Amino acid sequence: MIRLTIREVADTLKYKSTKSAHRWCGNNQVKVFSDLGTRRKYVLKTDFDLARLHVTISHVKRTYGESHWRTALKAYLNDNMLDLIVIKQGTKSESESQAKKGKHEKKFLTELNSALSRTN
Repeated sequence: MIRLTIREVADTLKYKSTKSAHRWCGNNQVKVFSDLGTRRKYVLKTDFDLARLHVTISHVKRTYGESHWRTALKAYLNDNMLDLIVIKQGTKSESESQAKKGKHEKKFLTELNSALSRTN
C-alpha cells in the first residue's frame, strides 16, 4: 500500500495549493486519510491513479468495445501506436459484421439470396 501526501497529489496534478488537490480528491471519490494524532493528509496511490485514469478508461471502452478495451488501455499507457492501430482495425471489422439490420435491409438480403440461389 503506497501512500501519496496531499502535497504530492497537488504536484502531480500541477496544482499550486493543497486545498485544490483536496477538492479534486473529493470530486473524484478519492478518500483522503490522516494518521491518528497528525494533521498530515494522504491518499492511497492506487485510488488516485484509478481516479486519474477513469476518463481514459471510459473513452477506451467506448472506442474499442468490451472485448478489446484492456489491451487498448495497455497500449495507451505504453504509447504503443502500432498496437492501437491493429486493435482499431480488429474492432472495426467486428462492429461491421455485427451491425444491426433494419427490416428493409433484411428483406433486401433475403430477396437477393433467393435470386442468387435461383440463378445457380
